[in-house]
Order: sequence, then C-alpha cells, then structure tokens
Amino acid sequence: MLIKDLKLGFPTNDDTVFDKLKQEKIISEKMRNILKAMKRFKNVLIHKYVDIDEEMVFNNAKNNLLDFKMFKQEINDYLKKE
Repeated sequence: MLIKDLKLGFPTNDDTVFDKLKQEKIISEKMRNILKAMKRFKNVLIHKYVDIDEEMVFNNAKNNLLDFKMFKQEINDYLKKE
C-alpha cells in the first residue's frame, strides 16, 4: 500500500518492496535487512522448508518484537517529513 500510495512503481516481489523503500530513504539499510530476514523466516514457517522448532519460533518472536516498533517508527518519521 505504501509503495502504491507513494507511486514507487510495481514491485516484482517482497524483496523489491524492501529495496524500493530503502532506495527512497523510507527505511534504513538495517530495517531492509531485518524485513528480508523476516520474510525468509515466514517462508520457512509457511512452506515448512525445514522441521519447525516451536521453541525457535517462540524465541524469535519474543526477541524481535522491537523490530516491529522500529519499522513503525521509521515509517512514521518518513511520513512526518512529507
């Protein structure tokens, strides 16, 4: 939705979305890398590429909650500039 509203072009996949957001200085390089890692983890969970370790999933969610707050803050900071 953000890509569409800002008219940043049509992304070909999730990674392109993150690259476009970084390129337009909407998110940081660090956040782009975090989002790409989240996408890879989501793919593991959804497609069961490996056996799912419930403790790993719980720890990942518990230890990375701040990533969501950081993403929200970066988007809010960008929108305040606009």
